[in-house]
Amino acid sequence: MILNRRSGSLILLIILAAALALRSIGLELKPTHFDEGINGNFVFRMWSDGFYRYDPNNFHGPLYFYILQLAETVFGFGIFGYRFATGLLSLAIIYIIGSHRRFVGNSALWAAAVYAVSPASVFYSRYAIHETLFILSHVAFAFGYLLWREERSNKAWAWMAAAVVTAVTTKETFFIFFGTWAIAIFVDQFATKLFKLKVTAEPTPPKASPVSERVAINLVAAFVTLALFTGFFMNLQGAQDMFTALMIWTKTGTGATGHEKEFRYWIDLMNRYEWPFLVALVLTPVVYFRARTRAMRLFTLVGFGTWLAYSLIPYKTPWLILNILWPLSFVFGFLICGRARWLEEWLPKKYYLVRLLFVVALLFTVVSSIRMTMWLNFDHYNDLKEPYVYVQTTDQFKVVMDTISALVEKRPEERGMSLAVLNQDPWPMPWVLSRFPRLSWGKAGTTPLAGFDVVLADASDTAVVESGLQGRYLVMPFQIRDAYQIGHAYLIESKFKDVVPKGTPDRTFGVEQAVKK
Repeated sequence: MILNRRSGSLILLIILAAALALRSIGLELKPTHFDEGINGNFVFRMWSDGFYRYDPNNFHGPLYFYILQLAETVFGFGIFGYRFATGLLSLAIIYIIGSHRRFVGNSALWAAAVYAVSPASVFYSRYAIHETLFILSHVAFAFGYLLWREERSNKAWAWMAAAVVTAVTTKETFFIFFGTWAIAIFVDQFATKLFKLKVTAEPTPPKASPVSERVAINLVAAFVTLALFTGFFMNLQGAQDMFTALMIWTKTGTGATGHEKEFRYWIDLMNRYEWPFLVALVLTPVVYFRARTRAMRLFTLVGFGTWLAYSLIPYKTPWLILNILWPLSFVFGFLICGRARWLEEWLPKKYYLVRLLFVVALLFTVVSSIRMTMWLNFDHYNDLKEPYVYVQTTDQFKVVMDTISALVEKRPEERGMSLAVLNQDPWPMPWVLSRFPRLSWGKAGTTPLAGFDVVLADASDTAVVESGLQGRYLVMPFQIRDAYQIGHAYLIESKFKDVVPKGTPDRTFGVEQAVKK
């Protein structure tokens, strides 16, 4: 059934509403992630510097930090604003995917739906990390390119230019996407001639707008890119560093970083979480040769090519799977959408039951995806056994940070309490605790601890730390994140006794203090 424009818009609106709910409810359930703390700390520095000072060793462009700064301006300090802003970027991805309906028909609506409920799409849009903005640039470029093929307008060119700027100023790995897209165009042209593939007649595009207008758009795009990398021309070194970062990343992407994974890593993740996309990946050859539009063939090639590229690169972190999922969402949409009619062409009418069972199986994978999304994002969001939960701070960390925050909410004057952080690798605390003016960073054994209201330390330094404490403290277990040693949080009993969890043990340190008690 071919939906009219109003019906299609209504369905897309429903998809967006469901996606918004998945990306906004309970955003503060998850402890602040290691990378979120680093991103927040960059924003904290931006407030004092007045701009983002680009560092090529950071492997992240400046644009996302300005978005986070805007989110902090609107929503105030805290992880909620960062994550909500990232969720809105994810909604924009879904909207643009659905808007591809003009190029691939109703398949785009199925693509938007399956991406909206994808466990990875939801999980990482509830994190304040760069990947969602990066994927937005990919989807926007695809829309602009296909629009350009159709109408040769300045609007289409501006879409592509804005997408390039967004990609380049977000992550240094932008060349993987654009390289894959270029290869897909070449392969499609070659394969179409070689196999004499049928292609639905496309409207002859009108004459392109004057070259001068496109040059003007390119100049604006170049200016914006340069302005962002140089901190709006406050750090001219950023213009050179944007190229330096490419060479640094090339070494990181192929060298030993601790994030190396085997070739089949993405297959394993999709088998665990993303059944619709695994089916789409396996059936990319079928879809390519059955599709009648160049747009769908491009998505098929880009999906397969991106999976292959990221499989060959040793450096793998789970959120990179989003780069693979979005083009495969169109492939899945083609498989399930009645308008494609590929099964009817492939199987005679007498195999109607087989066709029906195949569609039911596809729908089952979507239901499975929804179930996994709910299970992962609202129940096991901090389960270290889950591969998507990666370099994650622990619930113990969140309990300690929430306890400190609870005291400040109850008695705002306690914002002036004294805190000592002695952990060797404290992230994300430099951002989480950045609003405390009497925050001290030190090393166990060299930092005098008498008089501190809060002391956070690693278990390896327990004896040294406790020998330096004076007074009665409530002691809470304190592991910052998985694969990091357990430590302790020492909270002064006189201030925290009413806000700590029930059953928190207390201890008295120091001979003189013990006698007074």
